[in-house]
Parts: sequence; structure tokens; C-alpha cells
Amino acid sequence: YYRLVECTIKHKEEREVERAAKLFAKELIEVFGNRVLGPTHPNVSRIRNLYIRQILIKLERKLSIATVKKRLQKSVDFYRKEPENKRVILQIDVDPQ
Repeated sequence: YYRLVECTIKHKEEREVERAAKLFAKELIEVFGNRVLGPTHPNVSRIRNLYIRQILIKLERKLSIATVKKRLQKSVDFYRKEPENKRVILQIDVDPQ
């Protein structure tokens, strides 16, 4: 069994959301390796004038949740340091339905 973490990136400009998603995925791949899938276009790639990209992290259930949370928080903090990423919406959902 696996635990899924879905990272959704949104912005009103498609070019910006694509750039931000690639940057965040690169950071996640450095931390989680081949467990990272994406960024991908969801079936509905634009909602309420916001373009969307998704990144999925597939984690084994035996991994420590506290360790994963710390690593993910470090990745988010690193991502947020960039001034151009402050206007990008980043949502993280653990075990999405």
C-alpha cells in the first residue's frame, strides 16, 4: 500500500504555472527521488481563470510521517524563497480522494 501526496500549483498565467511546477518538481525529485510523478496537466487544466498543474508523490506506508512532513516542508520553504513564486498558489493534499 502507498500514501499519496498531491501538490496542486495554480496561477492565472499558463507560462508561470508551468515554470513554477517544473521548479517545484525539480526540488521534490531531489528530496524524494523517483517517487515524484509530474508535473502533469489535470483533465480540467483551467478553473476560474487559474491554470493548474499537479505533482504526485507516491510514498510507502512504512515511511515515517514526521520525516516526510519535515522534508516536504523544507521543499515548500525553499520553493517559497523565490520572489516570483509568491504569487503562485500551492496546495498540498495528503491521500486525495
